[in-house]
Amino acid sequence: MCLTIPAKVISVKEGLSGSPIRNLIVEDFKGRKEVKAMMIDDLKAGDWVLYAFDTAMRKIGADDAKEILELLEPRAGIDITRLKTDFVNILKACHTRSLERGEIIRLLKTSDPVEIEALYSEANTIRQANLKDFFCIHGIIEFSNHCVRECHYCGLRRDSKDVTRYRMEPQEIVDSVVDAVDRRGYKLIVLQSGDDFQYAEDMLVGILTEIKKRCKVFIFMSVGERSLDCYRRMKEAGASGVLFRFETSNEAIYNTIHPGQSFRQRIELLK
Repeated sequence: MCLTIPAKVISVKEGLSGSPIRNLIVEDFKGRKEVKAMMIDDLKAGDWVLYAFDTAMRKIGADDAKEILELLEPRAGIDITRLKTDFVNILKACHTRSLERGEIIRLLKTSDPVEIEALYSEANTIRQANLKDFFCIHGIIEFSNHCVRECHYCGLRRDSKDVTRYRMEPQEIVDSVVDAVDRRGYKLIVLQSGDDFQYAEDMLVGILTEIKKRCKVFIFMSVGERSLDCYRRMKEAGASGVLFRFETSNEAIYNTIHPGQSFRQRIELLK
């Protein structure tokens, strides 16, 4: 569910005979660099990959790369001549020493739009230096806590007596996502519920379709076990992926903690 900056593959060099590792030259907004790719099929010059820490994570389509680049378009440059001297001095000091309490309060209490933009820019510079272009910041909208399952470890299981149940209406879900994107600045949202089949396949697809019409955002679905056709339709409607838990590969343990569910069906769905 994490995102990173897309890069275009310039060249592919095969590794040693029998090795699954290949060396790539890729190009992103910073220029060209060498990264390693492991077990990514059919990779060739002109393809796009997501990479982090000098390792290609996966191949993506050109349209997906374009969408990510548009979403992550950097902010406009800061006019530092409009910043107060004391503010600039504090920003400079943070790179050489720990800030004093009064300096931190000065930064936190600013209401100057230019200073706020400068803080965002400085935070992004520090983030990039330490984490590179790799991040995992997302909003989660828990739109229902109803569930038909009886998983023994889960507080939302069907027969739990101490839960106040709720469901959000489809339009309420859409409006919540739009608010999170347009007003709060989120670029990735998870829509999550229990295995609640009151939200039929057509309803989930409709929610996704409406969200993608109204705003630009990556959507991940966490709605439990659905049919393969449902996953396909959600993808076509704009979902970027699903969250699908994998607690154990031991069938006996699985059957114990998931009464009434099929271990083999779960494995097939994960595949």
